[in-house]
Amino acid sequence: MIAPDAAVQLRFAGESNAPYYNAMLARSGKRTRLIAARGPSAIDAKMIAENRAEDRDLFPKHVLIGWRGIRDTAGQPVECTLENRKAFCAALPSWIFDQIRNHAGQPERFLHQDEETPPDSGELAKN
Repeated sequence: MIAPDAAVQLRFAGESNAPYYNAMLARSGKRTRLIAARGPSAIDAKMIAENRAEDRDLFPKHVLIGWRGIRDTAGQPVECTLENRKAFCAALPSWIFDQIRNHAGQPERFLHQDEETPPDSGELAKN
């Protein structure tokens, strides 16, 4: 979506990535209290945008760890430094950043070859 040869390397954006998860929890307290008080109707476009903005800040530090094929406007390769990762996440259109967030939030995408896939809840419910 970014360039024909571009790819990003991610860590899982969840509980097993403690630096990300702890930072995310620390920032989400206000939203959590608001949702608890008002219920699901408290979730609105502004809240979604605030959550995305927080992840644009957290992902370069804790989730986005590498890339290939990322080039500047002159076509030169961009080194994967923290500052460049921040600029990259800030510049991405929301729909592309959301796809990266969704990918990083799925634990099954981060299993190693020798690990088992978690059991399917539908199959377990039949037992």
